[in-house]
Amino acid sequence: MRSKWQDFWVMAEMEENAALRANDVIQEIPCEAVPEYAQSVDKMWVYALKSDQ
Repeated sequence: MRSKWQDFWVMAEMEENAALRANDVIQEIPCEAVPEYAQSVDKMWVYALKSDQ
C-alpha cells in the first residue's frame, strides 16, 4: 500500500481486528481444523478517501 495515509489505515486495521476479536466476532483457526465440506471466509480491506471531510 502506497499512500500518505498508510500509517493511519494500518493503525485502523489493527484496532478493528482487535475489536472484532475482543467481541468474539472472529477468530483464527488452523486450516486443518476446517472440515472438507466447509468453506472459510476471507476478509478484504477496502480504502476510500472521503472528499467531504
